[in-house]
Amino acid sequence: MAAPAKAMLSLQLAVGVATGRGWIGRAVSGGRVIYMSAEDDDDELHRRLDDILQADGRIYDDLHGLTLRSVAGEDALLAVDSQMALMQSELFKELDARAADANPTLIVFGTLADVYPANEYDRAKVRQFIGILLGLALKRNCAVLLLGHPVSYRFVQRNGFLWIYGLEQLGSVASLSIPDHRQRL
Repeated sequence: MAAPAKAMLSLQLAVGVATGRGWIGRAVSGGRVIYMSAEDDDDELHRRLDDILQADGRIYDDLHGLTLRSVAGEDALLAVDSQMALMQSELFKELDARAADANPTLIVFGTLADVYPANEYDRAKVRQFIGILLGLALKRNCAVLLLGHPVSYRFVQRNGFLWIYGLEQLGSVASLSIPDHRQRL
């Protein structure tokens, strides 16, 4: 079975950044990567990684800067909904602590449906969630990529950040920002 495009492309991006060897024909700056998947278990992540490494003529020793974390079958929420506001979850705090140690260039979360706890049409909650992720990107000085199931997307450059909005999801954001001074892609 073929891997979903978003999962395979994002894992290829993670490998490209972790090795500093590029991604889909584009140069990228190397750096550490934290890749968290809520859809794929460890075995599936490693099967995909094997395919990527084989296709690129790379080996696992090239990936010393890549941290894979599967939370498939676990509570994957990055925030908890207190009805008044979204708060960072214990998983988010664990990943933030790992980011403090690893100093990543890129953090990938997949997917929005698994990590976001509220109604995607609730603009206030969506903004709070994006604020939590934006805070992580700024605090750890890295890019954060949040994978989502595509609908129709609109790209907006605002305040030095790239925002990707789902047009049919009243303001819900499907991916997050890259601070200008750390643009790597």
